[in-house]
Amino acid sequence: MTSAPGVEPVESRRLLGVRLCLVEDHALLAQSLRLSLAAEGADVRAVELTNADAVVEACLQHRPHVVLLDLDLGGAIGDGGALIAPFVAAGARAVVLTGSTDDARLGHCLELGASGVIAKAEPLEFLVEHVRLAARGERVLPAQRRLDLLLESRRERAARDRRLAPFETLTDRECEVLAELMHGRQVDEISRALFVGEATVRTHVRGILLKLDVRSQLAAVARARESGWEPSGRSGGLSVPSGPAN
Repeated sequence: MTSAPGVEPVESRRLLGVRLCLVEDHALLAQSLRLSLAAEGADVRAVELTNADAVVEACLQHRPHVVLLDLDLGGAIGDGGALIAPFVAAGARAVVLTGSTDDARLGHCLELGASGVIAKAEPLEFLVEHVRLAARGERVLPAQRRLDLLLESRRERAARDRRLAPFETLTDRECEVLAELMHGRQVDEISRALFVGEATVRTHVRGILLKLDVRSQLAAVARARESGWEPSGRSGGLSVPSGPAN
């Protein structure tokens, strides 16, 4: 087999010599996996879940052949999918362990470089065997299943692009105004926050309604939320000066 860059070849039969990291927030599952994989001869490290950078650093210090990665890590980390790329770039084989049934999301993990995805509902023996396959560099997912997941990810991305297409026609100022509407601002508040007259804000609102093909500010906000649109670089509403608008 071809070894991962920067790591020694793995034994072809059992897991003797395999370095493996567990990134899993379910304590009982992590313990079961650690014991089972260690019994197969693997050198297993369960990584403490502090923050994303610390998890990646701790894993890479172990120089793993395989990282068994939970997709929903919660807390300060959240989406485990964001950790796939740095693991793969370091030469490890990332295998996603998840309770998610969202095929588009699982397909995106494969696009990011994951070697495979395994459902948490699978028996422990199944998990152990598929970690063994990953350590050998063998196929973790059947070819058709892998193709189906990738296609679903691409379909979902295309659908999202279609939903967001009208928002790409908004000007920067219209985006600002829409963002403020989404935070419950009224026209007079937006006017003061953006230091423009109320008539100017109403002009932007009309432009938003026309481009999004809706008839009211509430409908525009609903369309934005349903489409998954987020104002770029903005985490919250603008502060509103207490004085009169200029």
